[in-house]
Amino acid sequence: RDRNGTQPPDQYLQPLGITAFRGGGHVSGGWIGDGYQNGSGTQADVNTVIAQARRLTQSPYHAQYQVILSDIFGADGGQPSNTTYPCTNGNCSNWVTFVGDVVSELQATGLPFAYDIYNEPDISVFWPGGAQTSQYYQMWQSAYKEIRSVAPNATIVGPDFAYTPQQNQGEWQGFLSNAKSSGTVPNEITNHEEGDGDDPVADSSAIESDISAAGISPAPLLSANEYQPADRQTAGVTAWYLARFAQSRYFNAMRGNWVCCLTPNLAGVLTSANGTYQPNGNWWAMRVYADMTGSLVSTSGQSGSTAISAAEDSSAKRSVAIIGDENGYTGAASVTYSGL
Repeated sequence: RDRNGTQPPDQYLQPLGITAFRGGGHVSGGWIGDGYQNGSGTQADVNTVIAQARRLTQSPYHAQYQVILSDIFGADGGQPSNTTYPCTNGNCSNWVTFVGDVVSELQATGLPFAYDIYNEPDISVFWPGGAQTSQYYQMWQSAYKEIRSVAPNATIVGPDFAYTPQQNQGEWQGFLSNAKSSGTVPNEITNHEEGDGDDPVADSSAIESDISAAGISPAPLLSANEYQPADRQTAGVTAWYLARFAQSRYFNAMRGNWVCCLTPNLAGVLTSANGTYQPNGNWWAMRVYADMTGSLVSTSGQSGSTAISAAEDSSAKRSVAIIGDENGYTGAASVTYSGL
């Protein structure tokens, strides 16, 4: 993405049929850099978010825009070592002021923002105290309630855990139990699929099981708002993720941005060449995925580390399959179509 929301050109965006985008912060030090008040740094981040959302949430895209409040706060991984984190010693007042100021300004635009409260609170670079603490729950509850007071009907998403239930079920059970008891269950449950071995099909099923066990009904939608590890960025691996997401329970998914954060290369699916952007193999894999219109059909699913999903569109007289390998296998693979 870029600061003004104008790049890259529509010719690279429209063919991908994007449905969701996530951004915020990184232009400045945010609220923290402004001395824990609303200043020029905070406004620079907010202005960037507005410019991007003005393009992406409107025609022809109509994409969901998840704005990362913790990034605008300045807790984006580059915050100073002496940062005072939200609700330190139980004092949430400055954090609540921040949330209220930013959400009020974003709501005033009339654009349909989804509010992402805090990015990866189970990773110490973003939240040193850990996600199974009273401070974290205070931070979440106070932000949730302030957003609801300013924007009662807004979409709220979280918790953005980096670890799946299979890797840290305690944090998932703790969050869901606390959210239910405090009346702060988000509209979309978010997690990140950025570890080697993270499988959208298995992970979405595990999250839904934990939601059910917590007695949360109706179940929120699921969003994998970062996916694909930095060391697995080939087109074949991208195709594997897309094939698995197609058969998962996720409502939407967004590629992780490993060359963060103001380079408008669509999180690495475009390559800069002679001052212009060109599609790379990842872009073409996503372009194929956008052609999977109509209805999903039965496939072999996953064989070893190779996955396939397919769709048929009778009105377009078209059937499209996407096949990829989680471990980056290259070489021959055969696909048999039947029953059309």
